[in-house]
Amino acid sequence: MSKQNLAVRLRDLGDYSTSMQLHEEVLEAMERTLGPGHIDTLTCKNNLARALASLGDFLAAREMHAQALEAGERVFGPDHPFTLTSKNNLAATLMTLGDYAAAREMNAQVLEAFVRLKGPDHPDTLTAMSNLALSSRELGDHAAARHMLAQVLKAKIRILGPDHPDTLVTQNNLAMDLRLLGEYTEARVLQVDALAASARVSGHDGEQTAIAAANMGAIFAETGDLGKAVFFMKLSVDAAQRARVRISELRRELRRTYLSTVQPRYRALFGLLIRQGRLAEALGVLGLLKEEELSGLAAASGPGHGQAEGQGEGAPGRAAGSSAADADAEAEESGDPADLFSGTRDEADWKAYMSAMSLYRSLESERAALEEKRGGGTLSDTESGRLEGLPVLIEDARAELLGICERGGAVTVAPVGLDPGSWAAKRLADRQALLSEMGAGAALLHAVSEDDSLWLVMVTADKVTAEETKVGRKRLAALASEFRGLVASPGRDPREAGAKLYDALIRPVEGELKSSGTRTLMLSLDGELRYAPMAALWDGERWLAEKYPVTLFTESTAARLGDAPYSGAASVRALGVTAAWPGFPALPGVAAELAAVVRTPESPDGAIAGEARLDAAFDRAALGESLASDAPVVHVASHFRLDPMSLENTVLLLGDGARLSLREISLRGDLDFRGLDLLTLSACDTASGTRGGEGREVESLGEVVQRAGASAVLATLLPVVDRAAPGFMREFYRLRYARGLDKATALQGAQLIAIRSAAPVASAPVAATAGGPSVGGGPQSPAGADLADPSSTGTRGTAIGSTGISGGARLSSAPPWEGQGFSHPYYWAPFVLMGSWR
Repeated sequence: MSKQNLAVRLRDLGDYSTSMQLHEEVLEAMERTLGPGHIDTLTCKNNLARALASLGDFLAAREMHAQALEAGERVFGPDHPFTLTSKNNLAATLMTLGDYAAAREMNAQVLEAFVRLKGPDHPDTLTAMSNLALSSRELGDHAAARHMLAQVLKAKIRILGPDHPDTLVTQNNLAMDLRLLGEYTEARVLQVDALAASARVSGHDGEQTAIAAANMGAIFAETGDLGKAVFFMKLSVDAAQRARVRISELRRELRRTYLSTVQPRYRALFGLLIRQGRLAEALGVLGLLKEEELSGLAAASGPGHGQAEGQGEGAPGRAAGSSAADADAEAEESGDPADLFSGTRDEADWKAYMSAMSLYRSLESERAALEEKRGGGTLSDTESGRLEGLPVLIEDARAELLGICERGGAVTVAPVGLDPGSWAAKRLADRQALLSEMGAGAALLHAVSEDDSLWLVMVTADKVTAEETKVGRKRLAALASEFRGLVASPGRDPREAGAKLYDALIRPVEGELKSSGTRTLMLSLDGELRYAPMAALWDGERWLAEKYPVTLFTESTAARLGDAPYSGAASVRALGVTAAWPGFPALPGVAAELAAVVRTPESPDGAIAGEARLDAAFDRAALGESLASDAPVVHVASHFRLDPMSLENTVLLLGDGARLSLREISLRGDLDFRGLDLLTLSACDTASGTRGGEGREVESLGEVVQRAGASAVLATLLPVVDRAAPGFMREFYRLRYARGLDKATALQGAQLIAIRSAAPVASAPVAATAGGPSVGGGPQSPAGADLADPSSTGTRGTAIGSTGISGGARLSSAPPWEGQGFSHPYYWAPFVLMGSWR
């Protein structure tokens, strides 16, 4: 079991990749040599489940713990220590998943059995009591939780010692409970001591150290000491950034689940910084979070979360097909983690903290080495004298570290504005220089939601402003969900719902948009807002698409914005699927769409010259050839099916029935997207990433191909309507490549033509677009006839209800849509542009 114990220790030290590899190797060996029902095999399964839980894969952990519990009850009986340990671990996972009542019932059963069988001071009994305390706290019984945790901490210090990892977990949990009870002084003293001990045992970027630092930040934030709160939350985020390297060998699915446990740290630090007017740093932290999301990387648990204590005796690393270069590139995206402090007002405190911690740890390590020599009888007289004097030196070093923790981030009144010497300020300056280079009145609007508010940070070439509105995360998600559902329902009027979102997102910055001369609006969205078609927001008189060309901004592909506008001859390679395949219905409208896009002797009304390949002619080789051609545009009309937890199961349907997975697209070198001015993905939900969660665009097809070299991607947030797509796409390509408009304005022009394809439904006359060349007052092109007749209701692909809207009461209560033609945003709002819009 030595390898198993090493795996557990490495997990505690934050070496998740090696730990997971060892856990999986040991379990495989145990199952092969001892069988699946042997107690050692089941113990290994429990420990692997705990490792999965530490990485945020709680569903997999719950399943494995449940399997171990069932086997334990069947083979050993309900009171066997293994069975009770398995039940305790399952309860801990249930608590993490929010099933507190079931967890508390299990915790109480386990505690009663361990007290009866092992006594009140046995480590297993203490662990069971800790978890009962945590489940009780989550159900509102803070007094009982505090009493039990205090008992457990006292016993663990006596039995295990003050620096044991299990002791530190309990100390962190008790400090958090005291904070929740408003007993901040006692909580801070306990938490500072836990932070120092954790730093000595596992390093400044160890998991327990990061948790203690985050909880310290929360204590100072709640007592109004924002300067100190920033310092400690930076320490916690710094640990998360360092963990990016340590987890780069993990399977991508685990890196993605691990992200959910680290997000609160980044969000908390963003909120603290922006409330102090430290806008550059706040945007820098936001950028780090978005990079984490889009790369699928993550780190440990965030502030305000107690740790359930599991029990156990004391997968291969890199996903198949990935490379060390891929991992290194991802890990380097955010630079040196120390950049969080470099050039900021926290830098001096951070350097002092690191120096004191280094001394503290080195002295403790020296003492441990000398005590080992003394035990072996090889200690010299000089070394004996050194060992005798070390306790005083260690206590002095500890006192220095605690003092730095108490005074860390002592600057509490921050001037409003930027920190010009910081890494984040330099990053922001580069971003503003890029906006200036892009011209066209480009503005970048970040929307970042918190529990009880929404921050809107607007960046232009020469100014940064921040506005806070009191719309919390849950309320905003509900508005976005309702709005998306109404946009996806062509028989219902989405304007009232669109107005609510407009008031939350755009209304507070309308003045800045006007005064800055904004003509192109780039949106960096947060949470479920990323599922909502922003072009259809309603200001009371007009859609947002009638006011601005709207594009989506993503941090991981920001460099694409600097791509020079394409100026060569326009041509397109179009590929599509019309036939039905198992799991995918037929798409009869795709043939008409390709005819509208590609101008050939057979389709003289096509928008631009090129070549079209349908069905069997559209295979993987054809896609590769199209990408390798000189054509600046590749247009794909097909089905796209998303599985948020699997790269292999997230697939694009090819014309020969083959499925092209995101893993193949992102890892295989035969599909080269470099040199493309535009990749259009006229498919179902191509821009929507993780569904039913927080709206992360993780591994969406548009994001992957943009990172692989495409200058821009036109994708969709909702199913494409077969009847509407031909005319819409024809107009977009004509405006872009025949009229020479930039891609954002061309998209807006196609949207305006659709909006005006029938009698207007707005309460005021439609005004001219705020930015870019005018595209005229109505559908003046040959596509007008197509746009005026949405007789078919067929949609492309399987509609994915990412926000849970499926025609419920909120939809049926909306008034009916009275417009005609393709004026409903269902037909024109789903298309979104990412990347270089010039």
